[in-house]
Amino acid sequence: MKLMAANPVNLCFGKHLCEVCVVPPGVATTYVLILNDIPMIDPECSWAKWQASRLGNGEIRVAGDGVTFAAPVLIVHYIEEHGYLPPPEFLEAVEKAK
Repeated sequence: MKLMAANPVNLCFGKHLCEVCVVPPGVATTYVLILNDIPMIDPECSWAKWQASRLGNGEIRVAGDGVTFAAPVLIVHYIEEHGYLPPPEFLEAVEKAK
């Protein structure tokens, strides 16, 4: 499933941050100035590093018995970090796709 998530389909404009995660205390957003003094989040700040593994864009698709399943690319994060358990039919389709 991680390989599928690494190559998502049906990409959208922008990225989605996991709505379940809570920013831990001490994680801070800092900014750097770019062209014409426009502030941009510093990619080295603790918030940027924290959110990097919690961003998703697009879907994974996997064929099952007579159906194609679609799941957000963040499904791997939901499983690993939040204990989500997808339906058995979806998991069977992922196993067959390996």
